[in-house]
Amino acid sequence: MTIIIIKDFFVNLTILISVLFFYSRVMKDSQLHQDSPLHIKLLMGFAGGIIGILLMIFSIHGSFLIDLRHLPIILLAYYGRGIPAYLCAALIIFGDFFINRDFSFVVIIVLFLIAFVSIFIANRNISGKHKVFATLTTTNIILTTILYFFVLDDIKHYIFSMFLHVIFTYVAGYASFNVIEYIRASQELFNKYKLESTIDSLTGLNNVRKFDYICKKLMKMAATRNEALTLLYIDIDFFKKINDTYGHLEGDMVLKEVGSILKNSTRPTDIISRNGGEEFTVILVDCSTELSSEISERIRKSVEDHVFMLSNGETINITVSIGVAAFDKGVNDINLFINKADKALYQAKKLGRNQVVYD
Repeated sequence: MTIIIIKDFFVNLTILISVLFFYSRVMKDSQLHQDSPLHIKLLMGFAGGIIGILLMIFSIHGSFLIDLRHLPIILLAYYGRGIPAYLCAALIIFGDFFINRDFSFVVIIVLFLIAFVSIFIANRNISGKHKVFATLTTTNIILTTILYFFVLDDIKHYIFSMFLHVIFTYVAGYASFNVIEYIRASQELFNKYKLESTIDSLTGLNNVRKFDYICKKLMKMAATRNEALTLLYIDIDFFKKINDTYGHLEGDMVLKEVGSILKNSTRPTDIISRNGGEEFTVILVDCSTELSSEISERIRKSVEDHVFMLSNGETINITVSIGVAAFDKGVNDINLFINKADKALYQAKKLGRNQVVYD
């Protein structure tokens, strides 16, 4: 009998962990937390109810009945608080009413009491580990106390039932929390690396990889919609001299400030990137020739007039050269588009720097 019970428990545990893993992957961009939108909380509460009913169907049977239906309630209370936890409890009660012939109103009391206690503990200002322990311990006390009234055999039978129930709840509870935390931590790390792979860490602008992706996408859209698209290729004049004179840390400060100037000199819809070293690009989306000229000159003048403060208190002034190229919808190669702007930039430097040249 004991072997059968343990086998049934692992079936329940496998179901629970598998569903939790599946949920975490499907909802990786909408993880449940206390401040989640209402529709997310309702969706998670409904999903938790289904999981609870599933665990109830695969109950661990012996001469007593044990299942893990209460664990989804505990998990939802911990991460989403009241709405998903109470909804989950209500759905499990609803499922129990239709599945079990010996349905008792005690089930209603027990599940809503577990939800209430779990939410109460989740709102306490204690560490996550202590919350998990306190929640599992308190709900174990509630369940084993209620279980006493349904075990009609001798006291030994009750103690055996209580012991298994406590062990199963602790094992399954900690396993569930650890699975969720592991998946969430992995997803957070993945999102961090994903962001870092597309963002220049120094300036916070798009890096060259993100620039290539967005530029190709915008070129296709511009060709389809017959919209104007302009590329500004920007290079800081004599930037090597800044690094050689003041050091690379000061040079990095200059690069960051230039990035800020570009943000303040362009429209919110424009795409700003640092393409490497002292080179920047700005993609002007659906922008007329007149406005492109205005923005380009505004950038050049803003950099020229800006006073760059170094960490030693010294100030310097710099300039930029800008090459401007308009997108030709007959050209679908991004390299040709970039080369047009790069040639214009080369011409601006050749003509004396600190100026804008149009292809």
